[in-house]
Amino acid sequence: MDGIEIDAPDNRVKIESASLNGFSIAPTLKGLKALQGKPLKDLDHSALRSLIPTLGTLRLSGMGIDTLDRSGPAPERTNLTVKSFEITADKPVNGIPTNIRIDQQNSAFELPANSTDEFLRQLIALGYKTLDTSFVAAATWNEESGEIAIKELSLEGQEIGSVSLSGTIGSVGRDLFSTDKATAAAALIGAKAKALDIVVDDKGLLERYLAKAAEEQKTSLESLRRTYAGAAPLALSSLLGNSEQAKTLGQAVSRFIAQPGRLTISAEPKNPSGFGVMDFMLASDPKEALKKLDVTAKAE
Repeated sequence: MDGIEIDAPDNRVKIESASLNGFSIAPTLKGLKALQGKPLKDLDHSALRSLIPTLGTLRLSGMGIDTLDRSGPAPERTNLTVKSFEITADKPVNGIPTNIRIDQQNSAFELPANSTDEFLRQLIALGYKTLDTSFVAAATWNEESGEIAIKELSLEGQEIGSVSLSGTIGSVGRDLFSTDKATAAAALIGAKAKALDIVVDDKGLLERYLAKAAEEQKTSLESLRRTYAGAAPLALSSLLGNSEQAKTLGQAVSRFIAQPGRLTISAEPKNPSGFGVMDFMLASDPKEALKKLDVTAKAE
């Protein structure tokens, strides 16, 4: 569908294009046949899961929402635009999709000067006039390898920066998608993280924060930057201990503060089988957990 518009006295919604591919009601029809006329009130969790259709891929582009807020002392218009939004959910097992991707690009709106939201007020104080963000989450389960690949989990803000995460979770069998809650919970506890990568890209947020903090403390930007860079290893050492991994991480964070750019952190369990929920629960503090990981970090 193209050129969708909804107009009301105070509100307007526009969508340039909307499409749905790969949608299938076949699982629902198969589930209905299996019920053999059983009343809805008698359906259990397993039966309800069998009725979930396959979504496929839904795409929306060129979205615009223009609303009039009359709740404040004076009416105020809010305009939100979204370049594109896409969600994929397919390859279901017992009604649960095992291939998921959510991609939202350039959701933007002008920051209201009289906002009462603390986060928005902080952005305004740092000199931002608009908030333009993008978000991606993508993961897929491979039955043959028994792994969930977290392909991407990222958040990006224009003139702010981005944080992205990727990794692999192993020891994940079909039981994770069981309709029996106890079986699924046991499978979740048995899952083990095998790799994790975090990338932080600064595109101006850190510089603005340091400049504002320097002004408030009546010192120079470079002086405050050196102070923060020097304190970072000590702060991380007190939290994570004096291991080589903690030192490596502290040095990388220090360099990142001294010269904002890209910070990359990678972690792998020392145990080849992975780092599981029980490993985390048995670690009394972050220092104990860190001992079970090989951590590398670098600032560029």
